[in-house]
Amino acid sequence: MRAGLALILTAMVALWLATPRPVWMEVSLPAGISAKEVASILEEKGIVLRGKLFLKMAELTAVDKQLKYGVYEFYRNEPSFSVLWKLKKGEAVLRKVTIPEGWRSDEIAEALDKARIVGKKEFLNYVTRKKLEGYL
Repeated sequence: MRAGLALILTAMVALWLATPRPVWMEVSLPAGISAKEVASILEEKGIVLRGKLFLKMAELTAVDKQLKYGVYEFYRNEPSFSVLWKLKKGEAVLRKVTIPEGWRSDEIAEALDKARIVGKKEFLNYVTRKKLEGYL
């Protein structure tokens, strides 16, 4: 009796250890891309199995024009409706950054780059283009 119980317990532990754990993937969806491009990126990253099917679901549910850009976290092979819902609601990853008063734009750019919010060059180009130095 004890040997049988020990065998069952050992088998359960072995199965638990062998079960793959969910893998989070971070995906960046830049502003201005189409639903077709979103579907392609998600398929390439392994978030959805079939990009074309995901795109059709987005079109049939009229969500294809409501997708929000940003950085998202998904499980690999996450159900497509769950992915659509996150993209429609804009449930992007939120990152907190503290910018002390008096920092120059290059210091702010460094902090934003380190937090993976925006690239240093991209931020500095934006500040220069919009003439924001001294207003940040």
